Amino acid sequence: MKRATWMVVGVVTVGAFAAGCGGAPPPSEEGAHAAIRGAHEVGAEGQPQSAYYLQLARDQMASAEQMTTRGQVPEAKRMLLRAQSDAELAIALAGEGHDRDEAQQLGQHINDMRSEQR
Repeated sequence: MKRATWMVVGVVTVGAFAAGCGGAPPPSEEGAHAAIRGAHEVGAEGQPQSAYYLQLARDQMASAEQMTTRGQVPEAKRMLLRAQSDAELAIALAGEGHDRDEAQQLGQHINDMRSEQR
């Protein structure tokens, strides 16, 4: 399966879990870590925009851990939510970038075929 398909499956799965519980679950370190791992797995580092949001998510994760050790639990939960959201945005942007790259490659292939026919 293509990466974009797996990305859609992952996003739908996360959405189904959130909707199935009657609302979004409270932010957790596991959820943020999972979103960051997902962004890494779909190649978010390879696209400038998605790499930016993935780095934001990693930085926010580190900040949340520091806040937790200082006893700032409500602030840490908000930071975890931001980290998870930015990682999910990185996933979406990575998929968009991969789709755009595939479309450009296909366009180039079509142009090459047209040139050969002349």
